[in-house]
Amino acid sequence: MKRKANLTPFACHLLSGLCLLVGAPSQAMAQAERYEAGLRLRAFEQAFAPLVADVGVRRKVLPHVEEGVRGFFTGNLAGVAQALDRAQSVLATMAWSPLRCKVEALQYRLSTLCVEAGATVRAKLAPLYELEGAKVEGAKGSSWPQLSCAIETLVDARALARRSWDEVELPSDFELPTAELPEGDYRVVFTWSSDGQSIARRAMLISVVASLAKRLEALRERAAAMRDQALGDAASFEAATFDEHVRTLRVLAKGRSLESDVAAHALLVEAEALAAWLARDDEREPFFKGRSGDLRVAFACGPSLAKGRVDARLFVPEARHDKRPLVIAFAGAGASANMWFEAYGAGAIVEHCRERGYFLVARASAGADPVAHTERLVADMLRRFPVDGRRVYLIGHSMGAMKVCEIAARSPDAFAAVVALGGGGPTGKGAAYLRLPFFIATGSRDFLRGQAKLLHSKLVALRGGDERGVVDFVEYEAAEHLNVVQVALPDAFRWLDKL
Repeated sequence: MKRKANLTPFACHLLSGLCLLVGAPSQAMAQAERYEAGLRLRAFEQAFAPLVADVGVRRKVLPHVEEGVRGFFTGNLAGVAQALDRAQSVLATMAWSPLRCKVEALQYRLSTLCVEAGATVRAKLAPLYELEGAKVEGAKGSSWPQLSCAIETLVDARALARRSWDEVELPSDFELPTAELPEGDYRVVFTWSSDGQSIARRAMLISVVASLAKRLEALRERAAAMRDQALGDAASFEAATFDEHVRTLRVLAKGRSLESDVAAHALLVEAEALAAWLARDDEREPFFKGRSGDLRVAFACGPSLAKGRVDARLFVPEARHDKRPLVIAFAGAGASANMWFEAYGAGAIVEHCRERGYFLVARASAGADPVAHTERLVADMLRRFPVDGRRVYLIGHSMGAMKVCEIAARSPDAFAAVVALGGGGPTGKGAAYLRLPFFIATGSRDFLRGQAKLLHSKLVALRGGDERGVVDFVEYEAAEHLNVVQVALPDAFRWLDKL
């Protein structure tokens, strides 16, 4: 029996932005709750990863994931977090105890994530959601586990400060021991234990910066002076990245949380180095030459920074002598580039690219028009990195799937393949377009399943009923609109391997 949609077309359009977990800030949804929901999504996806091919497991988690989807639509992010916690508990080899359920329901808030050296950081613990049948309350004595907090270095997890509490009442407000920490980025680890056994763990990033206000003001002045200057291609990528770094640091310094953890000290040091690089007037090698790994970047898409830039996440593989393919990934409506690095299988696409030595640029579908500016983004990558311009692949989810279809229809010669996950879009024409390979994936419970099927049927019709080995369509049983990305990515990359 065909499953009927319970949402209006307008609701479907909004819900295609499920990715509000790690998307752009919204007045309607508290950023702290967005952060908490994002943490739950990543925890669930990490537990789901080794079981994702098991249809039986997908059926077990499906009701909870769909409940989370409904929470996105109504703006109930606390409900989203609870649904994802339930989905994660279904995957556990041992059922979560009532005590663990209480602890997992907590929300952690730090007064700031980027602190002036010597200043105090306060932490607050309070219930994010109530458990069914009982309020989530802390109580003195054995009914509540012991809480400990360690501040660790990122490189070797060496604890530089520790504190513990035998009795905790909720909500709880306490100070973190950061005053003696040297400048740098740290992981704050909260651990709950009972009878010597760890029950649950939470880790967050915090940064300590000497002369934070003075250094940030110097960067702000430099960024303000550059915003209206005309951009040339030679330094547009670096200038846009510098501007984005400064914006991010100013948000963190004001005590506001972001949608994902940021190593603010490292980002500030990089911003200062970018400012010095941009101030030089001699011949310069690209700023990021020789770098590898996960980079927070931005691309210019206008004549000046004030008139357009695209915030992005970039993965650079380890250096090799040959040129490597480039994947450009577009997130769903309402989501930022972080969705591909933090979610969609807990950043699974990054690992697929790492294994193959591919470059990866992730960006939002909204903002600067992807259809008009993607070729400029590719040109920036070709100027600065050893990218194989003959192997540039487009991947998109939901609205991102629609965008990659539009981009391919406009410039089929510029790209080597298209992967549309959880959606579809317009088709093109011409010999180059008919040769362009497509991989289309949807879930049996995906509310945009019809769009994916329509794209496939149109592509087959354009080829005279013959797919010619370049159009693959897969419908995954017991997969819905959000987790179809995690389910389908392994097949999508194996398909790219064969091209």
